[in-house]
This record gives sequence, structure tokens and C-alpha cells, in this order.
Amino acid sequence: FGNCNMIGIGPYENLKVRGPGSVGTIWTATMRKYYLFVWHHNRRVLVDKVDFVSSPGFLQGGDARREICKPTASGPALLYTPICVMDFAETTHALRLRSVNPGYTVDDVVKHTGCEIVVPDNVVQTAPPTDHELYLLRSQVDPERLLKDYRLTVG
Repeated sequence: FGNCNMIGIGPYENLKVRGPGSVGTIWTATMRKYYLFVWHHNRRVLVDKVDFVSSPGFLQGGDARREICKPTASGPALLYTPICVMDFAETTHALRLRSVNPGYTVDDVVKHTGCEIVVPDNVVQTAPPTDHELYLLRSQVDPERLLKDYRLTVG
């Protein structure tokens, strides 16, 4: 449902893994629209339920977000992973596959996702970036080309 955990894994008194904390992610409860991105697409990252909600997505699904968050805050729009792009189903707000990146299949996405996802009958391939988008990425977003060295992982 797009909930994010930056706190830790396990009971708070005895965390198995300690994260950086909410680092301001709670503000997503007030944002009209935002996007999620994960460096790693695997069953430990994309789970059914997080131990702590530091950034509320659609909570338990359905209308749960509207009851807790700012009424104009519509929740995450998209989730970008190294192998696909996902969005959220209109009514249930369950994670839904939108497109698969070149070199991967729908089966790869399902296999490496640790929660149930909605898979439409016709899933398209993610479009490559346009020349203008590449220009912006290379000249404005990452002119030092530092991001190209980050290792994105699957599985």
C-alpha cells in the first residue's frame, strides 16, 4: 500500500535493524502527490506490512489514508524500482504493476516482490528516457555523473 519504514525492523525495544529514523518522511501525509523510489527490488524491501510507518502510503488500503492524513494529500502516485514502475489501484490502493523495464518480465517482478500485487492483463514495457530527459538528468540532476556508480539490485 505504499507505506515506508525508515525506523527499523522488529520490536522497537529490540530492533534487528535500526534505520535513520523518519527523517521528515512523515510530511508525505500532507503532500498532494509524491513518488517512491527504491534502489533494491526484492522480497525484503517490498513487503505486505512494515513494522513501523514513517511515511504513510495508503495504510491498510481502501479509504484508510483519508481518515488519518490531510484530506488533500492523495498519497504516492508511483513506485519506481530497478525493474518496473508500479502505481496503486484506484479503489483498493493495492500495489499495481504499470510497466516492466527492458530486460525484465512480469514474472521477474512477481517473483521478486514480497507482497501481493495487481497485475493487469496487458503490462507494457517502460519507455526509455527521451533525449531531453537524458539531457536534464546529465546536466541538471547529476552533472558529476555520480548516480551511474550506484548499484541497483534485484532479488
